[in-house]
Amino acid sequence: MNEPAKAAFGFDNFRIVSFALNEFSPDNDELSINILPSGIYFENEGVFELTIDFTAKEANSEDAPTVKAVLKAKFTFESPINYNEIPAFFYLNSIAIVFPYLRAFISSLTLQANIKPLILPVLNLTGLDKPLRDNTKVIS
Repeated sequence: MNEPAKAAFGFDNFRIVSFALNEFSPDNDELSINILPSGIYFENEGVFELTIDFTAKEANSEDAPTVKAVLKAKFTFESPINYNEIPAFFYLNSIAIVFPYLRAFISSLTLQANIKPLILPVLNLTGLDKPLRDNTKVIS
């Protein structure tokens, strides 16, 4: 039996570096969600720092966002590679790996705040790979 191939990259850690919560209307379940991914690739070290800027606000509201969070995650490639050699699947997979942590953080924090818990829906993150690629800086 063949062993599965080892992944080209590993997920090291994540942290929430910024978070803001405004109480929202308990009878409004409609949210407008915006996710802006960006990254910094440290080419000599083979380290990719992913940043997810997440905003959710009540739909049709001009008020401040209900939730604003910035998550940073660190991924390390098995060995340092050129930016152009990063596999295409990395961009979408890296977001999909860390988003559940952000989702759980927001749910837990709103529950602990003794307000109606904000449970984000499962989201189709397809399409965020291109903005991540476009918003990635390379540091040699």
